[in-house]
Amino acid sequence: MLPRNAINILDKAGSRLINQHQSKPRLFFIIESQIRLLENRINRAENTKKKAFELLNEELSLLTKLYDYLKDIWQLISKNHKVDLKQYDTNIFTKAGYDVNKIMSSLNSIQKKSVTKEQITELISDITGIPVSALSESEKEKIKNINKRLKEIIKGQD
Repeated sequence: MLPRNAINILDKAGSRLINQHQSKPRLFFIIESQIRLLENRINRAENTKKKAFELLNEELSLLTKLYDYLKDIWQLISKNHKVDLKQYDTNIFTKAGYDVNKIMSSLNSIQKKSVTKEQITELISDITGIPVSALSESEKEKIKNINKRLKEIIKGQD
């Protein structure tokens, strides 16, 4: 017969053996913690993605509204109507990073009432490829009197 301590040792050894077979190896716990860590990362990434998506949608909405405002304002200006900015939410301009006064000034300056001499000379230069400033005085006189010269050359086209 074995002494009591020997029986206790055998009992504990058997219990350890059973526990080792019933409990998971340490590697399982390591992998489980890695899985939880990755799940947390994925959740944070999804939240960040949602926030980025919401911000992009906000910006798109803001710029779309700004574009619609500018289109309305431009139509009024092109028809020579007075623009009342009170009917528009001018905070949208500011939120989008634009200065309302600069935009209005720019739109008003684009709308011209008549063609200027400078615009005509620039167009002539573009078409002919000859800078108007490079024309000599005699060439300028010829251009001024081109109607008379054409009537002399072309007969019966009055």
